[in-house]
This record gives sequence, structure tokens and C-alpha cells, in this order.
Amino acid sequence: MAHYDKDTKKFMDDVAGDDEMSLRSQLVRSTANVAKRVARGKPLTEAIGRQLVAIPTFAALEKQGGLKILDIYKLLNTHYNESWWDWEPETIWQTLSMDHDIESTEAVKNIIQALQMVVKTDAAFEHWHVFEKVGQAFNENPVNFGMLQPLELDEVALTVKILEHIRPKAVYQDEVCAYIAVCAKNSGMVYLPSDYYPGCSQDKLDEMYNNMELKQELLSGKKPTDPESALGIQLQRLKHIKDYVEERL
Repeated sequence: MAHYDKDTKKFMDDVAGDDEMSLRSQLVRSTANVAKRVARGKPLTEAIGRQLVAIPTFAALEKQGGLKILDIYKLLNTHYNESWWDWEPETIWQTLSMDHDIESTEAVKNIIQALQMVVKTDAAFEHWHVFEKVGQAFNENPVNFGMLQPLELDEVALTVKILEHIRPKAVYQDEVCAYIAVCAKNSGMVYLPSDYYPGCSQDKLDEMYNNMELKQELLSGKKPTDPESALGIQLQRLKHIKDYVEERL
């Protein structure tokens, strides 16, 4: 049986949902937190400040047709500093509702809970199952800890770039590198550019009987005569990954 640390377990429980009693107790705690903040003379809206004009609201982000994860991260840090890192989920949803007059969607909830995991722990860099679920959240996919949800290679690239912005000094451990290599192997890719993937993932891929001849051909800069050739397909997939990340980052 897999062993999960406290923060990982919390992320799993929050995503999976709470029973009625647990939800009620969380709501009581969050209401108490709000009351304490108001009693200290610091209403919830105080944190918004002048920068609200320059930074989009959650409502605006959701209307863009694609959530920008780093915009959400920047907005939360600007409005609430690092306080939100330790807030209970119900406190966050209630605060966003009061400050921004919106109800957070399931995708936004998953994103924020994944962000909390990333800023507070190294779990996404150490454990493949946490990296996978954080990646699913960052790509706005459903998150289900009860089943395996392999990431597509473009989704892995976006996840890595987001993590790179938030935790630039974090180091990926072997099992996450191996997970990324397996994703590449399953998609038929032989090369993982360092702009989008940790170097250790290429090392792991090369250990998996990688097609080294095709990899070298790709690295040589050779132009394919046939776009449907093995080399042409590799180049098309790399371009798709680049476009996907640039569009969503």
C-alpha cells in the first residue's frame, strides 16, 4: 500500500471530496477564521490594494477560455501574500466568493490545491503519483487519486514549466524522471528537449532501449524529405509541444 505524507493526503482528500460532517467542520473553521480577521480590523478585501487594476480577477481569468496557472498564482500572492498557502479549502472558496463575487469552478479548486501542494512541499518533485495529479490539475483535467491518469507529453511539458517558475531550484527525483520517460516512451518520442523537461528524464528514456539512431538524426538538425517519416513525425510532435506550452503558459 502506498504511503502518503500529510500534505499529499490532504490534497487527495480535498480533491476526492468530503463527507457532510467533514464539510460542516471545515465551514465552521473557515467562518471562525473570517471572523478573526475582521475582528483584527483587517477585512478580507484589504489585501486587494492598488494592484487589482493591473491584475485580472478570477472571473476574468475564467472567461478567457483557458486558465493561466501562473496568473492565478500571481493573483493569489498579490491579493493575499503567502497567507493562502495554509488556508483550508473552504476558507479559500469563501474568501474568493466574498472578494471577487464568484464561485470557484472544480478546475480552479484543483489548480489552487495543487499550487498549495507545490509551494509547501517537494512532493511533486519526489513522487510520480503526486507529479501526475498536480499535472492533471495544471492542465485543467479531472483529478482522481483512485486511478492511474497518465499525462500526455505536452501536458508534462506545461507542468514542468509551471513548476520551474514557482520552484526554480527544486530538483526532480528519479521516480518522477522515470515517470516522464515512460510518458515519452508511450508516445513514441525519442528526445526530450531540456527547455521543457528535466535532463534526468532523457537519461531515463535512453535507458529504456531508446531509438538512439533516430535521436541523433533529430539532434543533427536534418530536415526530413517526408513529413510522415519517423523524423518528420518527431519534429511535428515537438512543435505541437512547444505550441501547447506557449499558448497555455
